[in-house]
Amino acid sequence: MVINEQTAYTVPGNSHTSRHASVELLYAEKTGDASRRDAAQRELAWASYWVDEDGKNQYPRDDNWLTDGYGDFVRHYLRAMAWDPELAPDTQDHLLRTTSVIRSITYGKTQIAYGKFDRDSEEELKLGASTPTGIHGGTMRWDPVTGVLRVSARAERVVISVAPRS
Repeated sequence: MVINEQTAYTVPGNSHTSRHASVELLYAEKTGDASRRDAAQRELAWASYWVDEDGKNQYPRDDNWLTDGYGDFVRHYLRAMAWDPELAPDTQDHLLRTTSVIRSITYGKTQIAYGKFDRDSEEELKLGASTPTGIHGGTMRWDPVTGVLRVSARAERVVISVAPRS
């Protein structure tokens, strides 16, 4: 199911469709009802077809709503990955969500380090390229099956020691 961008612009687009999909995945996460999960993933896939190889949005007539995709589409897709970490790439490491504001983050071969605004926070990362081996600045819970790392941070700077995933 695709969603028109506006009632005045009755053309399906990636902004509203990706928003709908992300909310479906949030619902699945909060309730455990995954009956719309596959449909939401298909909506996200459909929405990504509107983005060209160089990152620019393409709409049928290149009308005024194409700017929604630059901010909204990306934000909705990132939220969808947080609510369904399986959507995040299996070969890369990604911060999926946080309860603070991240000031900076670096993904290195031996560590993932990030600075944030609040001392106490909760983060969730999908580790596809790495396996966590230790942490400074908090505690962690690792699920090797899903690749999801949950961090309870107690410092403004967190350093996660990692090893390449085999």
